[in-house]
Amino acid sequence: MNDTSHSILVVEDDPHQATLLKRVCARGDSQAHVQVTRSAEEAIAYLTRPGPDTGVASRLPDIILLDVLMKGIGGLGFLEWYSQQTTLQHIHVVVFTSSEDEELAGRCMSLGAREFVVKSWDFTQVLPVLFQNLTDR
Repeated sequence: MNDTSHSILVVEDDPHQATLLKRVCARGDSQAHVQVTRSAEEAIAYLTRPGPDTGVASRLPDIILLDVLMKGIGGLGFLEWYSQQTTLQHIHVVVFTSSEDEELAGRCMSLGAREFVVKSWDFTQVLPVLFQNLTDR
Protein backbone atom coordinates (compact mmCIF):
# COMPACT_ATOMS: atom_id res chain seq x y z
CA MET A 1 0.00 0.00 0.00
CA ASN A 2 1.05 3.59 -0.21
CA ASP A 3 2.16 6.00 2.52
CA THR A 4 -1.36 7.24 3.21
CA SER A 5 -3.06 5.49 6.09
CA HIS A 6 -6.43 4.01 5.34
CA SER A 7 -9.53 3.68 7.45
CA ILE A 8 -11.36 0.36 7.41
CA LEU A 9 -14.70 -0.39 9.03
CA VAL A 10 -15.26 -4.06 9.89
CA VAL A 11 -18.90 -5.01 10.52
CA GLU A 12 -18.77 -8.46 12.09
CA ASP A 13 -20.80 -9.89 14.97
CA ASP A 14 -18.45 -12.77 15.77
CA PRO A 15 -15.72 -11.39 18.09
CA HIS A 16 -13.16 -14.00 17.03
CA GLN A 17 -13.64 -13.34 13.32
CA ALA A 18 -13.63 -9.58 13.92
CA THR A 19 -10.27 -9.87 15.67
CA LEU A 20 -8.87 -11.98 12.83
CA LEU A 21 -10.07 -9.50 10.22
CA LYS A 22 -8.57 -6.62 12.19
CA ARG A 23 -5.21 -8.42 12.31
CA VAL A 24 -5.30 -9.23 8.60
CA CYS A 25 -6.05 -5.59 7.76
CA ALA A 26 -3.18 -4.43 9.98
CA ARG A 27 -0.87 -6.96 8.35
CA GLY A 28 -1.69 -5.48 4.97
CA ASP A 29 -1.33 -1.87 6.13
CA SER A 30 0.28 -1.32 9.52
CA GLN A 31 -0.83 2.33 9.48
CA ALA A 32 -4.48 1.51 8.80
CA HIS A 33 -7.10 2.59 11.28
CA VAL A 34 -9.44 -0.38 11.72
CA GLN A 35 -12.75 0.20 13.49
CA VAL A 36 -14.89 -2.81 14.42
CA THR A 37 -18.64 -2.67 14.89
CA ARG A 38 -20.63 -5.73 16.02
CA SER A 39 -23.87 -5.09 14.12
CA ALA A 40 -25.30 -3.29 11.13
CA GLU A 41 -27.08 -0.89 13.47
CA GLU A 42 -23.81 -0.05 15.22
CA ALA A 43 -22.13 0.50 11.84
CA ILE A 44 -24.90 2.90 10.77
CA ALA A 45 -24.53 4.80 14.04
CA TYR A 46 -20.76 4.98 13.47
CA LEU A 47 -21.16 6.27 9.91
CA THR A 48 -23.71 8.91 10.88
CA ARG A 49 -22.07 10.16 14.08
CA PRO A 50 -21.51 13.90 14.07
CA GLY A 51 -17.96 15.17 13.87
CA PRO A 52 -16.66 18.34 15.48
CA ASP A 53 -18.14 21.44 13.82
CA THR A 54 -19.15 19.59 10.66
CA GLY A 55 -22.32 17.72 11.47
CA VAL A 56 -20.96 14.66 9.66
CA ALA A 57 -18.69 11.85 10.75
CA SER A 58 -15.19 13.16 11.36
CA ARG A 59 -13.47 10.34 9.50
CA LEU A 60 -15.34 8.04 7.22
CA PRO A 61 -13.81 4.70 6.30
CA ASP A 62 -12.24 4.11 2.92
CA ILE A 63 -13.74 0.64 2.81
CA ILE A 64 -16.29 -1.42 4.72
CA LEU A 65 -15.85 -5.17 5.28
CA LEU A 66 -19.37 -6.42 5.92
CA ASP A 67 -20.66 -9.73 7.21
CA VAL A 68 -24.16 -10.44 5.93
CA LEU A 69 -25.45 -13.03 8.39
CA MET A 70 -25.93 -11.05 11.60
CA LYS A 71 -28.78 -10.45 14.04
CA GLY A 72 -30.89 -7.31 13.77
CA ILE A 73 -31.20 -5.81 10.32
CA GLY A 74 -28.11 -7.75 9.25
CA GLY A 75 -25.89 -7.11 6.28
CA LEU A 76 -28.76 -6.85 3.80
CA GLY A 77 -30.48 -4.25 5.96
CA PHE A 78 -27.21 -2.35 6.11
CA LEU A 79 -26.83 -2.51 2.31
CA GLU A 80 -30.42 -1.33 1.81
CA TRP A 81 -29.64 1.67 4.04
CA TYR A 82 -26.26 2.23 2.33
CA SER A 83 -27.82 2.19 -1.15
CA GLN A 84 -29.88 5.26 -0.17
CA GLN A 85 -26.93 7.24 1.24
CA THR A 86 -25.68 9.28 -1.69
CA THR A 87 -22.96 10.90 0.41
CA LEU A 88 -21.44 7.51 1.25
CA GLN A 89 -21.30 5.95 -2.22
CA HIS A 90 -17.56 6.64 -2.48
CA ILE A 91 -16.99 4.06 0.27
CA HIS A 92 -16.51 0.59 -1.17
CA VAL A 93 -18.39 -2.20 0.60
CA VAL A 94 -16.92 -5.68 0.47
CA VAL A 95 -19.20 -8.44 1.72
CA PHE A 96 -17.15 -11.06 3.55
CA THR A 97 -19.42 -13.89 4.64
CA SER A 98 -19.69 -17.63 5.18
CA SER A 99 -22.66 -17.91 2.82
CA GLU A 100 -22.12 -19.29 -0.68
CA ASP A 101 -25.69 -18.43 -1.74
CA GLU A 102 -25.56 -17.01 -5.28
CA GLU A 103 -28.93 -15.26 -4.88
CA LEU A 104 -27.64 -13.56 -1.76
CA ALA A 105 -24.49 -12.53 -3.61
CA GLY A 106 -26.59 -11.04 -6.40
CA ARG A 107 -28.79 -9.18 -3.94
CA CYS A 108 -25.74 -7.75 -2.15
CA MET A 109 -24.22 -6.61 -5.44
CA SER A 110 -27.50 -5.03 -6.54
CA LEU A 111 -27.54 -3.02 -3.30
CA GLY A 112 -24.07 -1.60 -3.89
CA ALA A 113 -21.54 -4.14 -2.63
CA ARG A 114 -18.40 -4.08 -4.77
CA GLU A 115 -17.32 -7.63 -3.94
CA PHE A 116 -18.81 -10.78 -2.40
CA VAL A 117 -16.11 -12.92 -0.79
CA VAL A 118 -16.88 -16.28 0.82
CA LYS A 119 -14.98 -16.73 4.08
CA SER A 120 -12.55 -19.58 4.40
CA TRP A 121 -10.24 -20.58 7.21
CA ASP A 122 -7.54 -18.48 5.55
CA PHE A 123 -8.60 -14.91 6.22
CA THR A 124 -5.62 -13.58 4.27
CA GLN A 125 -7.73 -14.15 1.14
CA VAL A 126 -9.35 -10.81 1.91
CA LEU A 127 -6.05 -8.92 1.43
CA PRO A 128 -6.02 -8.84 -2.39
CA VAL A 129 -9.68 -7.77 -2.45
CA LEU A 130 -9.02 -5.14 0.20
CA PHE A 131 -5.97 -3.75 -1.63
CA GLN A 132 -7.78 -3.65 -4.97
CA ASN A 133 -10.72 -1.74 -3.53
CA LEU A 134 -8.46 0.73 -1.73
CA THR A 135 -6.49 1.27 -4.94
CA ASP A 136 -9.66 1.75 -7.01
CA ARG A 137 -10.84 4.65 -4.85
